[in-house]
Amino acid sequence: MRVKHLRRERYERGLYFLARARLCRILTAVARPPLSLLMIGLTLSISDLASYAAPKPLPSRPVSRQSNPAVGQNGRIGPRLDRAPEIGVDMKSAVILLFLLAVHTNWASAQTRQAVGASTVATSAEDEIKKLEEARNQAILHGDAAALDRMTSDDYTFITLRGEMRSKSDILKGFASGSFHYESREISDLKVRTYGDTAVVTGRSVQKGVENGKDYSGDYWFTRVYVKQKGRWLTVALQTTLIQQ
Repeated sequence: MRVKHLRRERYERGLYFLARARLCRILTAVARPPLSLLMIGLTLSISDLASYAAPKPLPSRPVSRQSNPAVGQNGRIGPRLDRAPEIGVDMKSAVILLFLLAVHTNWASAQTRQAVGASTVATSAEDEIKKLEEARNQAILHGDAAALDRMTSDDYTFITLRGEMRSKSDILKGFASGSFHYESREISDLKVRTYGDTAVVTGRSVQKGVENGKDYSGDYWFTRVYVKQKGRWLTVALQTTLIQQ
């Protein structure tokens, strides 16, 4: 019976130290350095308390049966074979505690990775759209109708500084014919908000130019809407408002 008990004890201790080592590796991999060190320290403290809490039999030593009636037939003092100490309960509790802590740490790490991933995607979209705004501004300055065509959806709508409604075809014809011409145009204060496959850009523009013989110079705020179609961001709408000086 004692042999069976010792085997069970060794098995439980093996599970305990395996769980302890596994948890330390998880904490080191997923937590920031100060937090991981704190949690590892807490884990080792809990595990050491559980280990020392378990009663352990005193080492046996040879004595004479005449000097001590409790001496067994093998001439040693020790725990009776039919009353082995219950040292597995605290060990089981420690293993369970370590397992639950490891599960919680994995779950928290997954949530953190998802949040970081979403933030990274949003930042990437913002940078991409800001580059598109700069590229569009250069296309307008150079009258590049082909570039404007690639960056604009077919159902594009544009409300001008004068309150005119224009379509994509109107804009492409104006730049292709040269009736739309800008000497200077600068954009600033760009702010991008993304909503899945939709993005809204607000910004400021100062320009000097003409469209169809009319002066379109001025300082204005604009709001542009982008939609991601087939992996590409296309502008679908633009609204401009002149800033009164």
